[in-house]
Amino acid sequence: MNTDQMFDVPVQDALWRHATALDADGLELHYVRWGQGTPQVLLLHGWPGFWYDWRRVFPRLAQFTSVIAMDLRGFGFSAKPDWPVHSAYSPEAQAKNVLTLLYQLNVESIVLGGYVPTCLGYSSCLTLVTSCLLKHLKQSWRLFVRFSNTWPDSLLFEHIR
Repeated sequence: MNTDQMFDVPVQDALWRHATALDADGLELHYVRWGQGTPQVLLLHGWPGFWYDWRRVFPRLAQFTSVIAMDLRGFGFSAKPDWPVHSAYSPEAQAKNVLTLLYQLNVESIVLGGYVPTCLGYSSCLTLVTSCLLKHLKQSWRLFVRFSNTWPDSLLFEHIR
């Protein structure tokens, strides 16, 4: 199936190659991973989205490098524990889970991708999580925030080369 046909594949279809890992608290963390190469690209969704928000970018990037799109805790197919919000869903907790996934996948070099739509909920969630991640980024990790989750632009390709 070519990349343009993937846009209409339902979220639960096996073609997406769903996988899970354990987050920092041992709960299920869902992600989708395609492609090969470095640096790898990790795509983070905002609130109230999930990994499928990246369906138009994901197949195109995977032609050039390894791409991971994950569901943050409480979103999509990841665990949704009934814990106090400040301990389960804070930006710090989400960042800790992202880092745990990256370490479990033995990621050496990463471009962290996000998007900032006009919806305040999306941008505020992503901004908080990425600011917490910035405190822990390795030198071989880079941050890239874009303004759309529908098409990979030349700036993102510059980061993966």
